This record gives sequence, C-alpha cells and structure tokens, in this order.
Amino acid sequence: MTSTSRTIRLGLQLTPPQRSLLSRANALSRSSRPCPCRCTARKVSGVATGAEPAVARAHAAKAEGTKGGRGVDGQKVKREVRTVSRTSEKADSGKAVRDSSGQENKRSWNGKGKGEKADGGQVQKAQTSPRKAGTTGTGTSSKEKENKKKNKTDTTDDGPAEEEEVPLPTPRPNPLTRFLTTQARTTIDTFRKTIRNRSVTADEAWEAYKTLSTNTTASKYVKHHDIAVLTKVLATGPEKVRRLRRLKAVIQQALEGGVDGWRVDPFIRLSEAHTDMTVETAYEVLATMHNARVKPDTWVMNILLRNIAATKDMGGATRVYERLTREEGVKPDAVTMTTLVDGWAKIGDMAQATRVYRFMVHGPVGPNVGALNALVYGYVKNGDMKTAREFFMDGGIKGTSKVLFTPTVVTLNIIVRGLVDKGEMEEAHRLVDLMRYKETGAIPPNRETMNTLLLGHVMKDDMDRSYVVYKEMQSAGGDMAPDLVTYNTLISGHAKQGDVYRCKRRMDEMKEAGLTPDQTTYASLFNAYMKKSNAKGAASTLSEMESLNHTIPFTTYTTLLSLHTSQGDTFACLALVDKIRTRFRSSLDARTITYLHNQLAKAHLQHADLLGAQQSIREGWAQGGRRDILSYTLMMRACGGLGQPDQVEELLNDMKQRGFIPNKVHYTNLVLGYVRAGKMEKACEVVRRRMKSEGGVEADEAVYKIIVGGWRACGELGVARTW
Repeated sequence: MTSTSRTIRLGLQLTPPQRSLLSRANALSRSSRPCPCRCTARKVSGVATGAEPAVARAHAAKAEGTKGGRGVDGQKVKREVRTVSRTSEKADSGKAVRDSSGQENKRSWNGKGKGEKADGGQVQKAQTSPRKAGTTGTGTSSKEKENKKKNKTDTTDDGPAEEEEVPLPTPRPNPLTRFLTTQARTTIDTFRKTIRNRSVTADEAWEAYKTLSTNTTASKYVKHHDIAVLTKVLATGPEKVRRLRRLKAVIQQALEGGVDGWRVDPFIRLSEAHTDMTVETAYEVLATMHNARVKPDTWVMNILLRNIAATKDMGGATRVYERLTREEGVKPDAVTMTTLVDGWAKIGDMAQATRVYRFMVHGPVGPNVGALNALVYGYVKNGDMKTAREFFMDGGIKGTSKVLFTPTVVTLNIIVRGLVDKGEMEEAHRLVDLMRYKETGAIPPNRETMNTLLLGHVMKDDMDRSYVVYKEMQSAGGDMAPDLVTYNTLISGHAKQGDVYRCKRRMDEMKEAGLTPDQTTYASLFNAYMKKSNAKGAASTLSEMESLNHTIPFTTYTTLLSLHTSQGDTFACLALVDKIRTRFRSSLDARTITYLHNQLAKAHLQHADLLGAQQSIREGWAQGGRRDILSYTLMMRACGGLGQPDQVEELLNDMKQRGFIPNKVHYTNLVLGYVRAGKMEKACEVVRRRMKSEGGVEADEAVYKIIVGGWRACGELGVARTW
C-alpha cells in the first residue's frame, strides 16, 4: 500500500491565514480538543491519548519543551507539523499489522512502525525524527534543518519518496475567457459598460440590449446582476407603455435563457411599471417571481397594493393582500396598512377603512399617524366632520381612553381645511386655539394652518379678518412668517373686490420680505384691472408678465381681447390679435382663428366700420376658420348695412346647406339689405311671407321700424303709415 504524506512547512512561506491556524493549534495543544494535526489523538493536559506512540511523544515533547515558540534553552525553534501517513484497507506491503494484543501497528511518516511489541505487552515509543545527541526539548538536528531548507523529501523503508506539497485551490475557469470569441466578449463588455454608465438613457440601454441579444453566444452569459442594472435603467423611460413592454421582454428572455440567482429588484421595477394594475396583472407578476425562485417581500406587496388601489379596485387589493400574507408569508408593515386605509377612504367606504385601521392599531403593526391622517381625510372628504374630529381628539383611538400616540399638525390641518370648506370659520379658529393651548399633547399651528384660515376668510370675502390673520403671522415671524402663498391669497382676495391699490400694496410688502412675485401674483393683479374694466392697466400687467417670461394661458389674452372689443378699441384689438398669432402660432386651430376674427369684427361694428367687419370675417374664413353661426350673423349684419341683399341671400343659402337654421336676426339683416338697396317691394315680401314660411318667425317692432324708415326715405309717407 502506497502511503501519501503531506507536509505543511512553516516559516516565511506561510500566509497570514496559515500562521493564524498554527497559533490556534498551539493554543489547543493543552486542551481536551481534537489535535490540530488532524490525527486521531485527543489532547488532555499535553498528553495524547488513544493515538500512536510516535504522535504521543511528539505532543509530549511539544508540551514540555516549547513555550511561546522557543525551546527550553531559550533558543528559537522552527516548528514542523507532520501528519500521520494514511493507509488503505487493501492488503499490501504497507498494510497495517495487528499484534497479538489486538493493537494496530501502523507505519509512521519515516516508514517505520509506530511501535514495537516489548516484553510484558508494553509498546516502545519510536522516535518521530532523528535528533542530535545531547539536544533537549524540541530542538531539531542539523540534517533535519537542511532537509527543511532544501525542501527535500522524507525517506521511507523503501527509499526516498517525493513529498507532495499541499495544492493551492484551483480557480474556476472563467467561461468568458475560455469559450467566448473575441466578438462575443466585446459585445458583452460593451453592454455592461453601457448600462452602468450613469448618464445612459432608457433608449440607449435598450439598443445595447438588442445588440447583445443578436449575439447568441454572448447572451448566454448574462447574469442576474446585469438584469438588475438594465431594468433599473429601463424603468426611467418616459412612456409607461413602452417602459412596461421592455421590462417584460427583458425578464422573460432572461428566464428563458436560464439566468439564476435572481434578486427582487427587477420585479420591483416591473411592479412599479404597472400603473393601471389589475388583480390578474398582479398575479402574473407573482407567477413570474415564482418562476425565477424569488419570494415576494413587503416592498413588492406595497407596490402591488398601491397600484391596484389607484384603480379604485379595493376588493382586488384585499384579495392580493390576503394571498401574500397567508400563502406567501409576507408580513405587512405600516405602509401596507396605510395604503389599504387610504384606498378604502378614497372610494368613500369609511366603514371598511375604519375596520382596517382598527386591525392595524390593535395588531402587530401598531398605530401610525399616516394611517390616521388618511382615515381623517376620508371622513372630512365625506363631510363627516364629527367623526373626523373624534378620531383626532382621541389620539387616533376613537371610543377608548388609552391614547397610543399624539396626532401631528398635519392631522390638525386636515380638520381645519374641512371646516374651512364648509364655511365654519369660527369652529376652525376655536379648534386651532384649543390645540395650541392644550395642557398635554398641545399641537401648535404652523404656517399651513394659518394660510388655511386666511383662505377661508378670503373665500367669504371677509378681508378684514384675513388681514388680522396676516398681521398675526407677521408678528409671530420665524416659521410662521407669511410666505408666497400667504401674499398670493391676500392679493387674490383684493382682486375679487377690484381693489387695485391694496393689490399693489401687498406686492410691495412681498418684495420687502424678500419674496418675488410669481405668475399667480401678476394674474391676480391682472384680474383686479379687469374687474375695474381698466384695459390699459391690464395690458400693462400682461406686458410685464411677458417680459418676465411667465407662462401666460391663452384665456388671459382672450379676456383682454373681449374687454377691448366691448370698448370698441379696434386698434388695441388688432395689436392683441397680432400678438396672439405670433405667440400661439403653432397651436392656432380653426376654432381659435374664428374666435379671433369674430372679436375683430365686433370691434369694427362697435364703430360702425362695416367694411372692416366684412374684411375681418373674410380673412378668418380664408385662413381656415370655421363658419359658425356667429360669423354668419356678423357678416350678414355688415352686408345688410352696406345694402348688399344679394350677399345676404347667398349667406342664408349657405347656412341652410351647412345645417344652420336662420333666425329672426338673419331675416332682419336681409330686410335691412333690401331697404338700404332701395328694393322696398322685396323687403316687404320678406316680412309678409318669407319670414313666417321659411324661418317660422314673426316680424317684431325692429323689423317694422326698418320698413317704415325705408318708405319714408323713398317719400312714400302714405305707405309708411299703413305699416
């Protein structure tokens, strides 16, 4: 039997872990623990028991002659631990031989027996290593030192045998370097570099992934961490439909490709991408996670519940919650219960919301102020201020004397806003004062609370009380100091009353406080000018907003245009229409063009500029404007005033072909056209027959005045009297 002997040589060749292991072995040499040299001996007070004599003597020599790495004579000694040769059970020249007493006689590291039977059945100890005469302790011979230095092999009975060094762990071969071609290696390296670039976009990452997918060899070596990084980048895509489709494709292809070691991150991105989630979609996500051998966690459950609750399918959200908690063993947290409470409250089912909230409070999750705020907001939204206030005053546990936590100022603001919306300003002030001066659990109001009270007074047009709240905020200062919302609320209140002076005064105070007026501020000032019909001031404010590059809505321009039209300021109308055309060139549609030219025609008609009105309507139709009932009316008025009955007749026929039904105004303009043209017989025919037969209308006093005036202009006073 050939024995294999491995030697761990100590000294400078040892690595730090090996030195640590040797120190641990020396510390265990005097304990009752197994021997560090992996033999069958056990150490008891430095004496080996149940082992071969050679090993016992080696341990005894180490215990008696070695201390702290030095011999008895104080000289530093190099240690060498040799393992016992292992023999097989097959019959061979090296087979273990049992003596008459039944003890096993094995071969030592130098090929000799571990012991020989002596008289009286005693076993004589064999030397484990040759020593010099006169040496003591664990000192080694010069020959043995030389053998160590030269890394020679040990000798056996059969002659010198090669020593087998302890092999280092063989590193696993990298498949990318062994089996990938240069092109495949370049492809996957480029893909990983692209997706890990912080400035990469979702489209760029998707293109890199498609390039990788075309290389069949390289795509097989995509790892789970690559998928996690890729899905994180793809989740930043702007279009939700495309984002969801890409995430599904990546995860499905990775599962089909045999990617293992999945983490939960890609499935979190997939769950977040399902904004319009249903119960079936949630089950599909969970099935995909099971295929990847990933267990859902609380985070995934919260995302699924949030997206389902957003569709107001709270029954489906409850089913998903029960499946994850009962079958999957996912533990809910405060976010989970708050999502359920908020979802039930938003659909108006306050009984179910209260039931979930009580289960949360008395269950393992415990009370949470976020869930309380959602519950109170639901009661406020449904107009049940009494129940909302009871939950607020009872510390979130309605009907019990035990207060588990104190509501925050956010809860107070929800209650105050509900009272303000109902117009109960006195009750809102009373509640704020009560919570401010409460002995225990006081909740001082913040800036949002005071702004809500200020808004309530502005909504009731009580500017005196709002000014009192404003002065209180100024005197408090700090976090209670008025902000941009405070000033904008006040200015909007003054604008409703058309008080331009106070609007400008508040704007000056705003600038003194270091705040910059924004678009809302200037819009309120614009409305104040419009309330006073001050077109010049409104136009000046609009120009200032344009100079500050504010986003001005189209309705602001049309409001000012209507004011110019009502005042008959044709030149201002023309200038404003040109500005609108320039500013909203890309968004002008047929309806907008028609509106603008109709306003211009009205302005011309205010000054009896019939030709200007005619030209404005024709330009609007030429530019693609629609022919609506108002444009027909304005055009007929202009043509009738100019004495053009033939054009009025054409407009009437065109209206009927387009499905419009002419009314009394249109026939009146036709009569006016015939009268202005001097065709009194036809005018009388329209009044007597056509108005009733074609339009189904009767002539009124205005029509008869036109006929009488026409006959008088012709000198037919007798005929005029008959009308």
